[in-house]
Amino acid sequence: MRCGSVTPLVRSAVYGAAPFTQRRAVHLALAEVLVGDEHADQRAWHRAAACAGPDPQVADALAASAEQARARSGFAAAAEALQRAAELSPDVTIRARRLVEAGEAALQAGQPEWALDCVGRAEQAAGRGAIGGRVAAVRGNIQLRAGQLGQAVATLRDGAVLLSADDPTLAVEMLWTAAEAAGNTGDMGGLVTAAEQARTVPVAPSGAWLARCQGLTTSDPLKATKYLREALRLYDLGEERFGRARTELLLGEALRRAKRRTEA
Repeated sequence: MRCGSVTPLVRSAVYGAAPFTQRRAVHLALAEVLVGDEHADQRAWHRAAACAGPDPQVADALAASAEQARARSGFAAAAEALQRAAELSPDVTIRARRLVEAGEAALQAGQPEWALDCVGRAEQAAGRGAIGGRVAAVRGNIQLRAGQLGQAVATLRDGAVLLSADDPTLAVEMLWTAAEAAGNTGDMGGLVTAAEQARTVPVAPSGAWLARCQGLTTSDPLKATKYLREALRLYDLGEERFGRARTELLLGEALRRAKRRTEA
C-alpha cells in the first residue's frame, strides 16, 4: 500500500465535513501546544477559529498579531488579522476602529476594494466622528490613486473636520493632500481654501510646516518662493523627507509663477 500527501482540496473537504465541535476541539488542542512567542500568530489564529462568537481576549491577540505583521510590512496579513479581530470584538467602537485599521492595512497592501469594504463596515458600525474621519482618509487616498482628484479633495476636507479635535496631525496631513490635489487640477481657489482650513486645526506646527503653509496661501509668487525656500531649509535640519519632496514641487511651481509675472 502506498501513502502520499493529501492535496489541499481533499484537506479542505475533510475539514469542511467535520462538525464545528470537532474542529473547535482540534484548534484548541493545537493552540495549547503552540507555546512561545514564535508561535503567537498561529496560536491566535487557532483560538480565533475555535470561537463561536465574540471573544475580546482572542480579538486582542489577533490585533497584536496584526501589529507584528505590519512591523514587518506584511500589510495583507495585518488586514486579515484586524478584520477577524473586529468580528470577534463585542464593543462597537473597538470593532469599528479595527475595521478602519484593516482598511488602512489593505490599502497599504495595494488592495483598494478590500480597503473600501472594511471602512464601509466601520462607518456603518460607528457612524461619523473620528472613525468617520479615518474612513474619509482611506477613501480620499483611494480616490487620489484612481485619478478622481476633485472627489478626493472634498472627501479629505470633510474628513479633516471630523478629525481635527481627536487627531489633528492626521487632519492636517489630509488637508495638505487635498490642497496639493486641488493644485494639480488647477483649482488654485480650492488649494488656498484647503490650506487655510489646515491653519485652523489646533495642532502645533513645525517651522517647516508653517513656512510651507505660508508659501501655499500667499498670492504673491515672490513671497511664496521665499517661504518655501525657508521650509526647505528647515526640512534639511530634520528627517521629514516626504515633506521636503512635496515642498520642492511647490517651490518649482512658485518659481514658474514668479517668472511668468516678471515676463508679463
